[in-house]
Amino acid sequence: MAGWHLSRNKMLFFSCALFITLAVCVHLTPYFPSVSSMLSSPGSLPLSSSSSNGNLDSCISLLHQVAFDFQKLNNENSSVENTVRSSSEESWKWIESEPVVQCDFHKLSMSDASDLFNGSWVVVAGDSQARLFVVSLLELLLGESEMEMIRGDLFKRHSDYNILIDEIGMKLDFIWAPYVSNLTDLVLGFEEKKSPYPDVFVIGTGLWDMLHINNATDYGVSLKLLGDLVVLLLPVPSDFVNDGAGTNLVSKLYVEYR
Repeated sequence: MAGWHLSRNKMLFFSCALFITLAVCVHLTPYFPSVSSMLSSPGSLPLSSSSSNGNLDSCISLLHQVAFDFQKLNNENSSVENTVRSSSEESWKWIESEPVVQCDFHKLSMSDASDLFNGSWVVVAGDSQARLFVVSLLELLLGESEMEMIRGDLFKRHSDYNILIDEIGMKLDFIWAPYVSNLTDLVLGFEEKKSPYPDVFVIGTGLWDMLHINNATDYGVSLKLLGDLVVLLLPVPSDFVNDGAGTNLVSKLYVEYR
C-alpha cells in the first residue's frame, strides 16, 4: 500500500511538472520578438519561414507527448522520500518520435527555473490539483531541506499559501479557489482594483463543481464567462482602453455574472 501511494505521488509530480513547463513556455513567448511575430502575424512572414511557423505550432501541441518508465517507478517504491524528486525526473522522457525529436525539448534544471522566474510574481489559484502544481514548482526551485520546512504550511487543507523566495526575488501566492465562481471573483477583483497583474497566473478548477454541483450546463456557462474575463487581463492596444471599450466590457460581464 505504501508503495502504491509513492507511485501515485510520483505520477502527480510528473503531471504537475508538465504543467509547469507549459506555463513557462507561454509566459516567455511575448519576450521573444521573433516567436511573437510568428505567432501573431504569420501572413507577414516570407514563404521560406512558413515551415518554421508550422513547426512551432506543432511543438506546442507535442509538449505533453511523454513516456513513463513504469518498471523504474515500481523498483523505486522504497520509502526514501529524499530521492523521490531525482528518481522522478529520470522516470519519464519525451517519446522519441521524429516530430518530437525535432522540437528538441529539454527538462528545466533548478538554475534554469530560477533564471526564468527571477523577480516574478506568480499567482496559482484553484483546488488541490493547483496546490500540487505549487508543490512541484517549489520542489523545482527549492532544495529538499527548504521544502521540508514549508511542507506543513503548504498542505494545510482549504487554505491560502504565500512565500517569497529571496534568492531570486520571486513571490508566489496560492489562492484556495475550488469553484469556478471563486476564480471568477478573483479575476474580477484584479480588474476592479486596477492593480498590477501577476507575471504568471495559473488557474485550474473542475473537480469541486463536478462533485458538489454537478450541472454541466451551468459549468459550461461559468467557464465561458471566466474565459472572457481572463482575456481582459491580457495586454490590449491603447486605443481599446482609451475609448472605454475595455471598461464597458468588464461592466457588462460583471452584471451578467451577478
